[in-house]
Amino acid sequence: MHINIKSKKLFSILILLICLSTIYYIASVSSNTLNIAEENDCLENTKATKNSNEMTIREKLEALPNDSASLLEKDVMVILHGKKLDEFWSSQNLIDLTHKVQKELYVAQFTIEGDAILTYLTYDGEKYIVARDRSRDKYANADDSYEEKCYEYLDVCNYVDEKGNEYRYILLTNTERISRRQLEVYRDTGSTPENIDIYRVADYMSREMDENAPKAVPTSVFEEEVNVLEGVSMHFVSYKPTCAILEILNTTDMNILYGEYYDLQVLQDDKWYSLSYVIDNWGFPAIGFYAQKNIPSEWSVIWSRFHGVLAPGHYRLVKSVHDDAGIDDTKYYLAAEFTIE
Repeated sequence: MHINIKSKKLFSILILLICLSTIYYIASVSSNTLNIAEENDCLENTKATKNSNEMTIREKLEALPNDSASLLEKDVMVILHGKKLDEFWSSQNLIDLTHKVQKELYVAQFTIEGDAILTYLTYDGEKYIVARDRSRDKYANADDSYEEKCYEYLDVCNYVDEKGNEYRYILLTNTERISRRQLEVYRDTGSTPENIDIYRVADYMSREMDENAPKAVPTSVFEEEVNVLEGVSMHFVSYKPTCAILEILNTTDMNILYGEYYDLQVLQDDKWYSLSYVIDNWGFPAIGFYAQKNIPSEWSVIWSRFHGVLAPGHYRLVKSVHDDAGIDDTKYYLAAEFTIE
């Protein structure tokens, strides 16, 4: 059989095209296989991320470790023996939550046996959601080992004891603001005052009084007249050697304005002496409050920060006020006396 040269060339070209087509097909199949594998990996990653994002609050709490060191590494606010261990991050998250920023706060408080009671707090754009997991507490009731609740308001309050130690309370309530009087009732008795629903998220010592800290001493004599503004008065609601709650009552048509500033004085030799400050960098917020007609205006003060714990003696607190709607800006001084036994 005779095959000419031209036919041989055509046959060679045909074989080459078939080979090239086969190689292209194999490469295409391999590429598609790789793409499908990559897509599957991507789907699995997306699914895993989605499942992580869709973890329930209870699952998030259950996933946390049980020892304080590991919890701190997970950015949890750890409270051990009544004191907060971490210094910064949780406080910043708490500040953001008070301004209704959608953040998450995890809190761990330990029982005497060393079991972690875990709390979760967040703001979802409309309300505060709090959850507590007591399942690790060996003495917890199984029926009450987990709870979730919703509240309208978050309040961070300070409480000072007789020794000058300060405590911070993170509270949720459906009342817009918890007064210091209500907080003291709640702190001292453990009962909810005035039918207010309070949920205690956490509490811890925020400042421990130094027994060796300098004590306030009398300085200059205060010679201004006090309590001469008719129809406007101030009295103590309660007081301790460290702090007090006062009320200013305005029974006039004047627009009485006052600020945070006060002067704490001690009586010696029938004269009133202003007390010194035990810290150098002291100051008062530039905030004004109005005492409206016939509506008691409550005001609270923690003077242990500036003057320490008061020793036994007779004292008075002096505040300046003025008529914000008056023609002149005459400053008047209100005073209320008290005795530390």
